[in-house]
Amino acid sequence: MSINIKRWERIELLDINFNYIKKIIKKKFAYEIREISVKDFARNIKAYKNIDEDILLSLIEKNYYKRLSILSMKPLKSNPEFPVHEELTNSVFNSEFKRNNRIGIQCNKEVVGELDDIYKVTYYYEQERFVEIKLAKIINYSEEINNNGIHMNKNTNIYDCYNIIIDLSEKIIFMFYNDLPVNNINNGSEYTKKKKAFYELFTKATQGNILSYIISDSLRLYFLEYMEEIENKDSRKMISLVETMNLIGSKKSTRSIAHEFTHDECSINAIKELVIKHNYSISAIECKINSELVKLKSTGEINIETGIFDEEVLQSVCEEFIDGNEVYDFCKLRY
Repeated sequence: MSINIKRWERIELLDINFNYIKKIIKKKFAYEIREISVKDFARNIKAYKNIDEDILLSLIEKNYYKRLSILSMKPLKSNPEFPVHEELTNSVFNSEFKRNNRIGIQCNKEVVGELDDIYKVTYYYEQERFVEIKLAKIINYSEEINNNGIHMNKNTNIYDCYNIIIDLSEKIIFMFYNDLPVNNINNGSEYTKKKKAFYELFTKATQGNILSYIISDSLRLYFLEYMEEIENKDSRKMISLVETMNLIGSKKSTRSIAHEFTHDECSINAIKELVIKHNYSISAIECKINSELVKLKSTGEINIETGIFDEEVLQSVCEEFIDGNEVYDFCKLRY
């Protein structure tokens, strides 16, 4: 079976808005699309003779992620000074890195080829500040199905990919990925496998020196600005959930959940008091960003509850919570 068939199946499972795909096709290939669903279009793609299916799939997969984990490089006590960084910036080490990971001169073009159950680099692109690495594999799993009262196991597989963008200047790593739409697969475990596959590309990268990027200060500022807007009766932000954590002594958490984005006054004011007077940190916020519902954790885990990480959402997230990092500008230049 063609790997592209599995890629289209994954796009269907992710329930990507077909209008997003049609806009990509119009911009890149100048076609208006008559089909009304991903499945119909994938079946009829040969009718559009000037659409390069490989390029189109790469463009769709560029922003179709719903999860982002931000990581940071911890300085090492010996050379190299940082994990990952030197293997991408030192020309000798970079050549060895590419050779070890079978990265050819792809000139900003994805090469998928044959995939198995081990993550493989399918795309590599580097600039002076940013490096992008895409990895993909086929995940095999067994699913129990009920066929007229008879329970039986069905073996199947699913295409999975994720995208890494490394900010060499700020020593930050952006990992974009999706959960697997399979009930019997532990997505926490799959995320760990993704990180491990990334670490194994490099000689010095481990979970001990690639750490979570903490955004608790940004969440705190965002929450206090929200409270000021409420007090001024000029609410611009929309927060559906806010959670605080006491990091001193026994870890206690307090949360406020809004009904239609309106919080109970006593509950939200209690959280404000904990943050200001008792130095509680904001551990999580769920809010609207560019009309999409986004959940942010202080550990740098950001989930799009609705929609995908398109360039506009990523830009707003960076400006509000990641010190204005310019990774979104890099994303606009890709492909």
